[in-house]
Amino acid sequence: MDAINSILTSQILSGLDLHRPEHNATLFRPFGDQGASWLITQQLLGFEKEVAAEDYHSWEEGRIHESFLVRANVGAPGAGNDLVVALHANSVDASNRFYPQVGDDVKLKNQISGYIRVVDISTPAIPAVTIAPKNAGSDLGAVTAGDEIIIYSNSWGEGSGQPASRVSKPTKRTGHLKMVKTTLSATGSEMTNDLWVRVVDGGGNFLGWYNKTRDVDLSFRHNLAISHALLVDELVTNTTKVIDATSTAGNAVAYGTEGLITAMNARAIPYPKASGALVLDDFYAMDLALTKQHNSNNVMALCGNKRLQNVEKILFAAMYNTSVDWTKAVVESGLVGDDKDASGKAVALSVKSIKVGERTYHFKSCNEFNNPETLGAEGFPYRDMMAIFPATTTLDAKTREVIPYSGIRYKKLGNYNRRMQIWRDGAAGDDGKYVGQLDVKHDYMRSHIGAEHVCVNKYLLVQV
Repeated sequence: MDAINSILTSQILSGLDLHRPEHNATLFRPFGDQGASWLITQQLLGFEKEVAAEDYHSWEEGRIHESFLVRANVGAPGAGNDLVVALHANSVDASNRFYPQVGDDVKLKNQISGYIRVVDISTPAIPAVTIAPKNAGSDLGAVTAGDEIIIYSNSWGEGSGQPASRVSKPTKRTGHLKMVKTTLSATGSEMTNDLWVRVVDGGGNFLGWYNKTRDVDLSFRHNLAISHALLVDELVTNTTKVIDATSTAGNAVAYGTEGLITAMNARAIPYPKASGALVLDDFYAMDLALTKQHNSNNVMALCGNKRLQNVEKILFAAMYNTSVDWTKAVVESGLVGDDKDASGKAVALSVKSIKVGERTYHFKSCNEFNNPETLGAEGFPYRDMMAIFPATTTLDAKTREVIPYSGIRYKKLGNYNRRMQIWRDGAAGDDGKYVGQLDVKHDYMRSHIGAEHVCVNKYLLVQV
């Protein structure tokens, strides 16, 4: 077994290494695109980055300025009188810190302005603020539990000192890589039917051999496992039971990664909607919700086929009064930029784009959602789902690294890259590297990858 484990040939290439992404998409599409849809989409958008450690982190900046919520009902105090409100639990963190302070100018829903003149922290977990109306003839009015009061400015008198500082603390998000493995075996006689392609670079240098017929099956299965993990996998916390008994130690944790839909179910804007029930006004409502989270003007809408049919019906009907461009030009400018491969990438992405309000939605059918053998199986919700998220990059709040809102991380250190590895062993074929006595050859694929999703508060999930 030691001899077999030691045979690793760098001259066997996978489809992911052979083709540019837009060509890669073309390779798989005639075979039904059974598993690579989401993986290839992220590659086409350039949303891949290497990482050296098993864990990877991103820092999400909190809101620099905040409003606050009312804890309990309070009656109207009358003209010129103070309104005393306790802060809602959602406006106080675990360390009993909160945003409003003395000197803040506030506005209530009735448009009356007030001034915070006292902050009472005698009960640290339930701070209370005393608000005076700015106009002596104004009644601040009644407030109800959960009401929002906004802070729009602050006011100070002549000769006063500076207010206490306020700090917004970034939130640390942690992701984890996972290993995906696939094996394909063939007998010696079967291998005589295979088509092998000799791959050279632009200078005519030999790069390796690519087996076109066998890599299709191998890549389908492998990419299906990767794509589905990037969508619906979960981080593993049950580390005493989710273990790989075949590992050398016999108890290695079979780590998972947090998929897109898993992250959205936990932290995105929920938008429940019955099957087929979306109407045009829903897009204006979604636009307002996305704008409230300071979203980009280009968003990807990843759809199951049932939800996409619903969307197309209402948007085609509304084409007469919306700014519509179903061509690849919108995709080039909004998603993939203007590099030399933009046109090919736009075609390969196969999205439909439409502008509603100030936001352009790029609708993409997610084949994983529709696959009847996986997420599209009867009784699962994914065919009626639409996942909306920024189709662009952002800056890490702490490291200032440019990262995609939704992307892929893969293991790499120096020249050792575990994004997609493929190697062979056995005693068949014409490569002359025989190990063992059986007339069979095994192809192996291994990927060390993980999903990364930042600022998921900007995402919106439509589902039944």
